[in-house]
Amino acid sequence: MKKVIPYIFFVIVIILLLLLFINNTKNQQNVNIENNDNNQATVAYEDVLPWEIYRKTDGNKEPKENYSKKILDKYNGLSYKDSNSRELFLTFDVGYESGHTEEILNIVNECKIKVAFFITDAFYESNPQLVGKMIDDGHIVGNHTVHHYDMTELSDEDIKNELLELHNKVKDKFSYEMKYFRPPEGLFSEKVLDVTKSIGYRAVIWGLAYDDWDENNQKGEEYAKHMIFDNVRSGQVILLHASSKDNLSILEEFITHFKSKGYRFKTLDDY
Repeated sequence: MKKVIPYIFFVIVIILLLLLFINNTKNQQNVNIENNDNNQATVAYEDVLPWEIYRKTDGNKEPKENYSKKILDKYNGLSYKDSNSRELFLTFDVGYESGHTEEILNIVNECKIKVAFFITDAFYESNPQLVGKMIDDGHIVGNHTVHHYDMTELSDEDIKNELLELHNKVKDKFSYEMKYFRPPEGLFSEKVLDVTKSIGYRAVIWGLAYDDWDENNQKGEEYAKHMIFDNVRSGQVILLHASSKDNLSILEEFITHFKSKGYRFKTLDDY
């Protein structure tokens, strides 16, 4: 029996060491997973870069560092930045005309601020007079692509064509050259940023946005105010969809409210 005891002790020690090794391996895997979530070190050049919105209403006091933002910054893209100067950059996506765009123009003009409108080819073709008014009134017109395709699924040449076809139409008609683009649905990759930069474009994503795009599923003015007013941070690019009647209803109040708090509405050129 005395001879057996050392062997039992030895087996127990081996088992404990194995359990310790397994536990450490799992912990290291968790660390690697966490690092990949934070840094996306394994994301390939053509992979979609996920974009997160760090809303204060979701408990995020400040935006978090993430790999997608680092890559966007690398290619001189715009989204949000550290700023103590109380600057906001207001932008509208105008994929199609829902009857609100002219009213939006009237409000921002009356409030004496400049904004950016990201248009598609469909909007341009059906509303060239509104595009002309945007330009004449001193607003930025941005490129939201011809077909509103997921640009991460396109070839280099197709990515360029999605921008340049609309770019050339606007240039030929208004002698205005667009230089900012917003990828449809905010889907982008490093490849998309690289290819579009090669033809003189900067990507504009956002620091603040919400589920406002479906004109048949508007959730009311109070919801819109909660999602916008309660989540504003200095230095944000703000995305609103021009198709939203809720956005139209609260737009003037939103601008005047934050102006009264010392915020300045700046253009993308000032970013």
